[in-house]
Amino acid sequence: QKAKDHGGNLITTLLLQHSTTTMSTLIPLKWGKQTLHLKITPKTTTSDLKYQIQTLTHVPPERQKILCPKLWKGALKDSHVLTFNNSNGGVGGVMPDNIKMTLIGTAEKLIEKSIEERPQFVEDLTEEEIWRLETAAATNNNSRGAPDGDRDVIIDIAALQKHHGMERDDGKMEVYEYNRLVSGLPQHQIEDMLLDRLQKKNEGTETTKQSSTVNNTTTNDNHATELKGEVAMTMGLQLRRAYVNSIGVLDNGTLISGLDDGHVQFWRRGEMILDARHTGGCVDEIVIFPSMGSRGGGRPAFATAGDGSICLWTQDGHHITSLPCIPGTTVSSLTVGNISNNDEEGGVDGIYLAACFRITRQTNPNQFRLVPQNESERRRREVAEMQEQLIQSQLLDVTRRVKVWMYDASEVSNGSSNGRVGLREELIVPQAAGAGASAVERASSITKVVDMSCNLVCGDETGLQIFDATTRDGGFQKKLALSFQHPCDIDCM
Repeated sequence: QKAKDHGGNLITTLLLQHSTTTMSTLIPLKWGKQTLHLKITPKTTTSDLKYQIQTLTHVPPERQKILCPKLWKGALKDSHVLTFNNSNGGVGGVMPDNIKMTLIGTAEKLIEKSIEERPQFVEDLTEEEIWRLETAAATNNNSRGAPDGDRDVIIDIAALQKHHGMERDDGKMEVYEYNRLVSGLPQHQIEDMLLDRLQKKNEGTETTKQSSTVNNTTTNDNHATELKGEVAMTMGLQLRRAYVNSIGVLDNGTLISGLDDGHVQFWRRGEMILDARHTGGCVDEIVIFPSMGSRGGGRPAFATAGDGSICLWTQDGHHITSLPCIPGTTVSSLTVGNISNNDEEGGVDGIYLAACFRITRQTNPNQFRLVPQNESERRRREVAEMQEQLIQSQLLDVTRRVKVWMYDASEVSNGSSNGRVGLREELIVPQAAGAGASAVERASSITKVVDMSCNLVCGDETGLQIFDATTRDGGFQKKLALSFQHPCDIDCM
């Protein structure tokens, strides 16, 4: 039944005829291909009807266009006043049969948030995740310049120590076996030693500042930073027929060890988490790439060298690619460094990996032992000797050069990786071979390379040569040369 109230609003009265015990009825709602049912009671209003439709369809009220030709004309408006009564409500009449409502409108789409944007609940976090959040909070508290009494002292060596506040109270009193590969001091003892060392360091720093203020001099207290001289932990099989040739520590604290049988082992929290394999049969050197923010996306975290190849690895131990050496040679020294863009802020445009090489090819001392018996054998011997001299000359020439691979993360994202993960090769010839160079200088092989603040330092028995690693000039430019008074072998730099 339709009428108007005193304000002129249209009143649509639905007369529901049912038993006195049932105070509601179901009305079908057609929405697209779906047929839903609305529960109608005598007290249902227009807002209640739209809210019920929103609950069923997720269509907000402002988008709802409700049609029911048997009860009202056009779309249901908010100004309509719906009054649902039964046949005994005093209005009279019976609700028409086969009433159906039609809804036109689109549902509101839920905006999915990434895992990082979603709220985190403590109940859903693991113990390690809770520990990481607490460590980050303590680090931020210290970095904001909190008073010494309010600072949280957290010492964490990821390779040796268990998670802070979790498994460091192991209840042991002496060296014990953590597992079949690791043995060491109890966790609480390691932590106490580190805290004591830190306290002495702070006390020594404060004492140095006070004495410098009084005497106007500067003194160094090495007792606070010197090694304790105690073995905290032993990792690996002591009876294994392989030696550790090189070690490195990643940004996240994971310890990497390279063995002479080609194994690359990852150590974290007092246990070996991964045992990978270098391409060659021996690992001579491990170098850690400078930090580039996130290590995801297949970016190299460290490199291993040995047995005629260089391997690049991610932080998770995934083998990215291999860089083979020239046959008959292997890496003698390996280093990594930043490529400076030479601006005032000291920006970095990329990372370079540099290597020098040594000869591994063994010559046969009995190759030319027999004396030629005729002219044909003499000619064959001359050809063989010339080939051997040529090979030795080429290999010796390789040892006089430094090969550099420059890595640019933007090249990887642009897809111009040249098949080698954004690496671009360049050869450097440190010796200035010419009329002014001596025979020793021309014949010297590069034995060591090292990075020094965006400068590549190359050393041989005659001296050191420094190259500037910047992108302004498009490569490595010679910057400085230092000569030794007498030839000498460089063991380390």
